[in-house]
Amino acid sequence: IAFMVSQGLFVGLIEHLLFFGIAHPEEQLKRQIVALGTVLVHERGSDYPCLDSYKESYKNRRRLGFGWHSHMNHWGGNVCFLAVRKVA
Repeated sequence: IAFMVSQGLFVGLIEHLLFFGIAHPEEQLKRQIVALGTVLVHERGSDYPCLDSYKESYKNRRRLGFGWHSHMNHWGGNVCFLAVRKVA
């Protein structure tokens, strides 16, 4: 997040994630895209919204989920974090 801010960006919110999915639907078929600016807090921890695709037999089907638990040790190499450019 600090790197995003240093580049004049801020973390994407769920509404930015949804617009990104509309504008670039093919991207979530390649990798998970996470919006760190929106968090769902519940008794088991915190989840972040993400765009990705169904695996195996539903390979090319897109979806929106809240499956990224903040207590995970790492995000994995196939995850992108949505950043949005600040407008003056």
